Amino acid sequence: MVVSRNTVPAAQHATRAVTALSGEVRVRALVVVSDGAGAEPKDATARFGLLVDRVGGLVRMPFVPALRQVDEVNDIELPSRVRRSVESIRGLAFAS
Repeated sequence: MVVSRNTVPAAQHATRAVTALSGEVRVRALVVVSDGAGAEPKDATARFGLLVDRVGGLVRMPFVPALRQVDEVNDIELPSRVRRSVESIRGLAFAS
């Protein structure tokens, strides 16, 4: 699994990571985490799009402002979009 922020430089690093790992293992998931600073840059979206065929799946993780304010994730109710993203990640991580 490769996890990346949704910025242009992070997309470049994710591309390098997927490329480096591709000779040894198949990356089961590329998780792109929103940084909460507005829409994802078009260049980042394009770069992530080029990786879709090289990974098991692409999962977008929404930004959750409340996570910045708690010590324990169980202290907050995660939005349904976030719960769906987590389930997608689990499905890809444990797929046979």
